[in-house]
Amino acid sequence: MKILKKNIGDRVNFSWNLNITFMKTREVIIKYPLAPRAEKLIHSYGKRRQKSLLAIWYALQKCSKNQNKDGYFDVPSAYLCKVRRKYTFYIKALKDAGIIEVYGKSSIDFDREASDLQDQLIDKVTFKESYSTYLGLCKKYRFCYDRSHGHQEITMLTEETSKYWNPLIESSLKELGIAEVRMSRDNFAQRLHHNLSANVTLLQEIVNGKSNYKNHIITNYGGQYTIIDAIACQPTILNEILHIIDDEYIKAINSADFYSYLEKTLNLKSRNEAKKTFNLWAMHPGFIKSQLNQLFPKMTRKKLKMISKGNDKIVSKKLQKLESTLFIDKCLDNIEADLGISFCLTIHDSMIVRNKDVEKVKEYLEINTPFTFKLEKL
Repeated sequence: MKILKKNIGDRVNFSWNLNITFMKTREVIIKYPLAPRAEKLIHSYGKRRQKSLLAIWYALQKCSKNQNKDGYFDVPSAYLCKVRRKYTFYIKALKDAGIIEVYGKSSIDFDREASDLQDQLIDKVTFKESYSTYLGLCKKYRFCYDRSHGHQEITMLTEETSKYWNPLIESSLKELGIAEVRMSRDNFAQRLHHNLSANVTLLQEIVNGKSNYKNHIITNYGGQYTIIDAIACQPTILNEILHIIDDEYIKAINSADFYSYLEKTLNLKSRNEAKKTFNLWAMHPGFIKSQLNQLFPKMTRKKLKMISKGNDKIVSKKLQKLESTLFIDKCLDNIEADLGISFCLTIHDSMIVRNKDVEKVKEYLEINTPFTFKLEKL
C-alpha cells in the first residue's frame, strides 16, 4: 500500500491511496442440498447472488455444529452481518423455500366482537420468532429440507480477515497482569476493544478519582512502556473520506499542529476546545452551527451531502473504519512478523510498546500510515 506523507506541497498529492482491504482468501467446500426447492432457489440467482447465498448457507452450517435435541442451533445476527451486510434477504429466501425455519411461538387472536362463541375462537393465528436483543438471546434456526435427495459439493473462495494480531494482543495483556483476557471488534467500525481500552472498570488503580489504562500501567509497570500516539488522526484522514479538496483545510493539516491552528484561527480558548469543536463538527449527524462551516465550506457541503443520502452516522463510521483498517489490519496484523517484537497494544489511534522498541515502531507507523506521532512515556 502506497501512502503519501502529509507534508504536501500541492493539491494533487493530498489524497492517499487507502481504498484497500486486508482480507485473505481460502477455498472451502460447501455442501448444498439437492432438494428440488433448494435447487430452484440457487438457480434463480445470478453468480453474485449465488455466492452470497452460499456464503450465508456456509455460515449456517458452521453454526449448526451445536444443535439441541430438536435440531435448533443459535445464529447471532452480528455474525451473519459480517458474512453479508444484507443477510436478511438470503435468510428470508431460504425460509420461503422451506429449507430452514426459525424457532418461535404461535399466538391466537380472538374476535372479541363476534356474537357467536365459535366465531370468537380463532380470528388470526400469528407466528413470532423467538429472540431478545435485550437479554442477548439470538435466533434459533433448524434445517427442514428433504435430506434424502443428497447434497452437492460446491467449492468457493471465501474472504476472511486475518487475525495475526490476536495472540499478540493476548500475550501483551497478560504481560500487563490481565489474567482474564477479553477482546473483540465492534460492528460499527471494526474498532478493537480489549481489557485496557474498553472496560476500564476492571482496573483497580485510581489516580485523581479516575481509573484508566495509563494509571494501571504507571502504577504497576511505570517506566517500562511508551505510548506512540497519532497526531490529529481523524482530521488527517477526513479528506480521504469526503474525497474533496478544500484549500483552507489543506493549510490547516499542513500546519505544525492542526488543533493549534484552529485555536488561533478561530480565536478559541485552548487547543482542547479546538479539538472538541472539530469533533462535534465532523461527527455530528446533521447540520450544526459551527465556525468550521465558514472556515471549511467545501468540506461542510460535502459532509452534509453524504449524510443526506440516508446514513446520519456515515462520516463518523467511515473515519473510525479507516482508522481501524490502518492501525489493526495494516500495522498490528504485520508488526510482529515485520519487526520481531513480542509486545504491542493498540488503543484506537495509538500503540503501547516497550521502551526499547519505540523508535523502530514509530518509524514503522510513519511509513505505513499518513500520520505523524508523538511519544508519551508511562
